Amino acid sequence: MSNNVNSTNNKQEQRKKLRNRTIIIAIVIAIILLLIRCSHGCGDDEATKQEYFLHLLGDTEMELELGEEYIEPGYEVRDSNGNRNEEKEAKVTVEGSVDTDKVGEYEIRYRFENQTLKRHVYVVDGSGGSSENIDSSESKEETEGSIESSETNPEETNEPTATESPNPTKKPSATQAPTAEPTNKPSATQAPTAEPTNKPSKPSAKPEESPEPTERPGKPTPTPEPKKEYDMSSVKFASATFTYDGNAHNIFISGELPKGVSVSYTGNGKVDAGTYTVTAHFHGDDKHQAIPDMTAKLTINKAVYQLSGVKFESKTFTYDGKQHSITATGIPNGVTASYVDNTRTEVGSNKATVTFGLSEVLNKNYSSISPSTLSATITIKGEEPNPTEKPSYDMSGVIFKGETFTYDGSEHSIFISGKLPTGVSVTYTGNGKVNAGTYTVTAHFNGDDKHQPIPDMTAILTINKAVFTISGVAFNSATVTYDGQQHTITPTGIPNGITVNLANNARTNAGESTATANFGLSEELSKNYSSVSPSSLTATLTILKATPDMSGVTLSGKTVTYNSRPYSLEISGSLPAGVSVSYIGNGVTEVGSYTITAVFSVADSSNWNTPSSMTATLIIEKDKNDNPDEGDKENPDDDDEDGDDNPDEGDKDNPDNDEEDDEPDSVTPSNPGGSEEDDEPDSVTPSNPGGSEEDNNVAIAESTNFSELDGDKPGDVVQQNPDVAVEVIYSITQQREDASESEAKSLDI
Repeated sequence: MSNNVNSTNNKQEQRKKLRNRTIIIAIVIAIILLLIRCSHGCGDDEATKQEYFLHLLGDTEMELELGEEYIEPGYEVRDSNGNRNEEKEAKVTVEGSVDTDKVGEYEIRYRFENQTLKRHVYVVDGSGGSSENIDSSESKEETEGSIESSETNPEETNEPTATESPNPTKKPSATQAPTAEPTNKPSATQAPTAEPTNKPSKPSAKPEESPEPTERPGKPTPTPEPKKEYDMSSVKFASATFTYDGNAHNIFISGELPKGVSVSYTGNGKVDAGTYTVTAHFHGDDKHQAIPDMTAKLTINKAVYQLSGVKFESKTFTYDGKQHSITATGIPNGVTASYVDNTRTEVGSNKATVTFGLSEVLNKNYSSISPSTLSATITIKGEEPNPTEKPSYDMSGVIFKGETFTYDGSEHSIFISGKLPTGVSVTYTGNGKVNAGTYTVTAHFNGDDKHQPIPDMTAILTINKAVFTISGVAFNSATVTYDGQQHTITPTGIPNGITVNLANNARTNAGESTATANFGLSEELSKNYSSVSPSSLTATLTILKATPDMSGVTLSGKTVTYNSRPYSLEISGSLPAGVSVSYIGNGVTEVGSYTITAVFSVADSSNWNTPSSMTATLIIEKDKNDNPDEGDKENPDDDDEDGDDNPDEGDKDNPDNDEEDDEPDSVTPSNPGGSEEDDEPDSVTPSNPGGSEEDNNVAIAESTNFSELDGDKPGDVVQQNPDVAVEVIYSITQQREDASESEAKSLDI
């Protein structure tokens, strides 16, 4: 318990020492500033009176318990006479913040012009959980290092003696801070009452610095946490451009700064024309990462110097043999003037001109001057009094200047401006021009015999070429179907005198081309027109693929009777040129229903569409006429056994039956293999070409039906000469071997 009390007392004593030290430093700073000001006249110098100083209100060292609210004591800006200036206070920036939920030392910075003051705030755990352990030797060393004048002259320190009862809770208020009054020099007795530490703290060698202990004895070192980043996504710093107007220009950020962040600028407040880089500096607290600066361009463009109040008036002089001139008046400083044709000696008149320019100083901020020239007439009248000398008309108010037109097919003329003298008229030569070109027009003045003749005036009439705007021209895209012919697109509505050059405007094959029509001017139109608008048009030429005419081509289905041979379907009609056909599903032999597809192809697929395929059904049915008693007429090769065989007539259903008959076997189409031991020679039939060798030729000649050798229609039977039967069979067999698969299928024997 005793240790905790001692520790608390040591903490309070340490805080009092730091507070006293700060107060003494503030007093010393005020004295130094006062001495400096008095050395310059003690208030007599106007420049000194205009100096301003930043003062902190309250203690520069504060201690708060965890969770205790931090209330900013504030600050003031005073002049050298101690007067507060609220306008200057608005320019003070405050950096840093205090987190009373976390034990630690916090620093608040106050910046005003080139002055920076600091306030230290300590957040401690008042529950005793983090008590301070101040080393007695360190405390002793610090005490011994304080100002010695406290021992030698205790009256000046105004410290309480051992018998006095100090007030440990009392803190110096804002009124206790020195005000640096120029007339009242602070004495030693003005020092605030110090806590009973026996010796005052030693003031810092640098008056503007506040004590910044980097480590307070006995205080816990806070665990560093990762610093957060401010969300600056809504903050923008855009460049800006102004025109010189003699005022200072600035650029500022846009968007809302995060809480606790302030901004200051360098590079703003520019007056003269030029391009400047302005930097925005952002200030946050120690718990966040530093915010990078932002830069932007401040551009001040040169202005046009507006000349006003300058007069350059026509004048008339009487001939005296001397040279006369006109002088412009009211010329501002920095504006130069140069004259042309501004002198005259002889009787007559001439037009004088003054041209204004900018001095080197004005050139920094102005690009030009307006008006840049003024004109006047200088006139010398005849000698007076000489009644024989004719006076001249006053033509000073008459001006004849050139004009420019654009060709529009109409006549154009130019005329004088101003009021002619009484009795004077004017005529023109060179006016009334239509075509583009440059023409000199002359104004002839006619007066009376009592005045001097008036010199002619000339001016330039200019007619510029126009742009020929075409309208009503159509260059439309076209789409055709391929026909082997070349196709083009032709523009319509072309005006007379407009030439057309077509590019990429011919196509034969299917596809797409972009044609261009380029327009130009004929030689006649080129006299008054410089170009054509629009100068070109484009259109798309599309040639679609053609589709072959398949209206005369069909693929029909059919039904056939099974005979063990392959069947196929074929299209009927003539295929268009360039179209070929192939089949899918042909050449079937078994009983069933089959879908046959005719697939078409074109030789030129780039210009022709492929015709759609055709399908038909091929049906192969069973032979409904088979009779076991009479034999299979439709299928002589049927070898189904028949229990109904008649030995007298032969086994019609089984020609290979080799049982011995009572009678010789009859050789029939359904029984080509008669018994070798027949009494009579075997008959040879188309289905039994292997009868006895001696009877082969005769049997073939007598019983075989042959298809036409050159025909392609099944069923046309020709009876061949028995003498050449063998040769015919051999020829047919040889044809089957040599023919292609499609030809073999078409033979039906």
